[in-house]
Amino acid sequence: YSEVNNDGDRLRFQANINALHKLSREWKMPFNTDRCEVITFSKGPTTARQCSLGNSPLECVDQTTYLGIEMQLNLKFDKHIASKIKSTSKILGCFK
Repeated sequence: YSEVNNDGDRLRFQANINALHKLSREWKMPFNTDRCEVITFSKGPTTARQCSLGNSPLECVDQTTYLGIEMQLNLKFDKHIASKIKSTSKILGCFK
């Protein structure tokens, strides 16, 4: 996580990703780049900025799941709430 307001912030963020990538390779615990994503949270319009992990560009997404919480780039939780209602309804249906 990092707040990015300008190109300097973006370069620092990429430098942090590069440091994590280097450390993961040194410890023989590489990241699975197919499962890594970038999401930009903002209440207003955003422009997706490309980041990379090693030589692999990271996919920019509009929503992602982190620790069981579905997060959207507009900071709303309507999709998360809808999925929880749906799974709860399935469980209640089993009890009926």
